[in-house]
Amino acid sequence: ELNRVRAEQDEPEFANPRNAAAGSLRQLDPRITASRKLRFNAYGVRAREGETAVSGISSQYARMTYLKDIGFPVSPYRIKAQSIGEIIEFHRKWETDRSKVEYEIDGVVVKLDDIRSQEEMGYDAKSPKWAVAWKFKPAVETTVLREVEYSVGRMGTITPTAIFDPVILSGARISRATLHNFDEVRRLDVMIGDTILVERSGDVIPKVVGVLKDKRLSDAGFILPPEKCPVCGHRAEQVEGEVAYVCTNPACPAVVRERIKHFVSRQAFDIEGLGEEIVARFIELGYLRDASDIFRLRAHEAELKELDRFGEKSVNNLLKAIDTASKIEYWRFINAIGIRYVGEQTARILAETFQPFDALAGAPEEQLMSAREVGDIVAHSIRDYFGNPDNRGLLERLFANGVEILYPEKINITDSPIAGMTVVFTGKADGFTREEFKEIVRKYGGTPSESVSGSTSMLVAGGNAGSKLEKAKKLGVRIITPEEFLALLGL
Repeated sequence: ELNRVRAEQDEPEFANPRNAAAGSLRQLDPRITASRKLRFNAYGVRAREGETAVSGISSQYARMTYLKDIGFPVSPYRIKAQSIGEIIEFHRKWETDRSKVEYEIDGVVVKLDDIRSQEEMGYDAKSPKWAVAWKFKPAVETTVLREVEYSVGRMGTITPTAIFDPVILSGARISRATLHNFDEVRRLDVMIGDTILVERSGDVIPKVVGVLKDKRLSDAGFILPPEKCPVCGHRAEQVEGEVAYVCTNPACPAVVRERIKHFVSRQAFDIEGLGEEIVARFIELGYLRDASDIFRLRAHEAELKELDRFGEKSVNNLLKAIDTASKIEYWRFINAIGIRYVGEQTARILAETFQPFDALAGAPEEQLMSAREVGDIVAHSIRDYFGNPDNRGLLERLFANGVEILYPEKINITDSPIAGMTVVFTGKADGFTREEFKEIVRKYGGTPSESVSGSTSMLVAGGNAGSKLEKAKKLGVRIITPEEFLALLGL
């Protein structure tokens, strides 16, 4: 229904429900979000800090029933399994009957039912250890490859994308899929005009997985690396020692757009209200030529308030968010400026090792490689970045436009009592939040963790500590209070 309305209004259709929901929630105008008529199913509920039960319930399945009883929508397609066989049968049933569900599904999630056991298992960096997403086999269709388009990323990397006759995969109309790079094109031995096999990896990402070569036509066309950037027309060249071809123009509009998108993302400047569509629009209108222009948008305040779908409140909120973001943690700044091969973790390491920023900008490769996890490729990339006059100009404009780096307190971690230790926090503390605890541990050379195991060096146990405390006692892990933890670090 949503795509039907968008088609009638000559707006691009959403590729899938996930994109539709995410795009709706990012709208600056809440009326647009409301018009999309989103619905949700609750899939979990957390106990208050330091507690393990919700209204006395310490079972995942029972919690879902509780949520349903108090009025939250929950999925009716769930069971409490007593054996692996029941789980396999449940998975098999819904892989066969997935079309009977009123929304798209791509698998089942298997969760440990006992909440205390969940807490004991804990989390890794991105997901709970007590839950597994068991995906269905990807849907596969045959179609004909009609052409190849080229897109340009924030590092200038040119990526070939296959354009083919539309097919329906898992309820979504698919007509394009990435070919990743030209080594992959050669591996697949794919040509324009070929009959190809397309699947949706995880029922989300379309992918070309094969070619029916017996159906190849005599006039099939080769897919060749571009000699020029498809966006700006500047020379394209292959990166030495890599498979990637890149645009050589740092001012390429596509590169600028993608770099600004990264610059304002959550693990960088985290500017609420500067989504992909708005960034593209501001570039088109000439307000943004590079990331430094973000901090000059206030000069265009009156013009912004006159734009279609922008109002005074939206613009005021955006400018306030930009002002707040102009004072930024050091590691976020390093991550934001877009040095090739430097992501969040490497940015944190560089921020700990090289202070102030000039020390990083001027460090030779040998000195850069003295930082943990920084090898010769990353070190060479950092030097390349700071050796580029365009990058140096961007940095000068950022600082001139009011960006201020907030440096963490420099700690000599060789003298830190928790250097090299894995430290876990549980319960409640008056002196810090859970996120602040993690930052303190990192700052003093330790590694914060969510779960207690044999490798845990120390457990900081606050009020209402749960099963982590019991497990730490069984394993003989050192246990201290939040007050003792702060005193240990002299805080």
